[in-house]
Amino acid sequence: MEEYVTVKNDCILESSFHGMVVGVNVDIGEMVEVGTVLFVIQHMKMEIEIKSQLKGCLTRIYVENGDFVRPGDPLAHIGDYNDLKSFLLEDEIEHLTRILLSKKFVYVIGDWIHQSLNREFQKNLKLNRINSSYIDENDSDAFKNDLNQDSYLLVISKYGDNDNVREMIKSARLHHIPVYGIYGDFRCPLAALSDHVMVIDDFSDRKLREVFSKILFNVRGN
Repeated sequence: MEEYVTVKNDCILESSFHGMVVGVNVDIGEMVEVGTVLFVIQHMKMEIEIKSQLKGCLTRIYVENGDFVRPGDPLAHIGDYNDLKSFLLEDEIEHLTRILLSKKFVYVIGDWIHQSLNREFQKNLKLNRINSSYIDENDSDAFKNDLNQDSYLLVISKYGDNDNVREMIKSARLHHIPVYGIYGDFRCPLAALSDHVMVIDDFSDRKLREVFSKILFNVRGN
């Protein structure tokens, strides 16, 4: 029923009553129609189906089973595929920020990143006191010396098909060291070997600088 949900900014569905979420019937990335049942919320011992008032791509779900919602609480964001990619990138940036704050990381550049941007990235990591070190893709000795059980490997590579980096990833995984990859395509060979993957479609200096800036902003906020 329409009175159970309101639409904010033409894209966000909000609850209009108190209740507990007892059913989430959709997943992020699904295409939904007006009338698609998204959630079931229990209110006054009644289970109420929450139906979409919008048509589009489900780009974000703000609740899960067991959550208590109040009037005005967001339930879902419905937009288009570009919104979904943007949200997923933001989630990955937050995830990478948490990793940066948790332990030392060693990062390697697989291909296609200007050295000026790399130097800028190193400088900002140092200024923000992030425990990190950079190794050249051809320096396997430095790789072995820097990487240990208390660190993880960050790979930055547009094409994700560098043989030297592939061997570094295999060595890291052999020693149970997690690998986080920033690539230009989910389908690249190195992505399949990585534990976590962030994909940047527009793999340009501008976009990488934007991502790095957001990561460092999040770090400073912690």
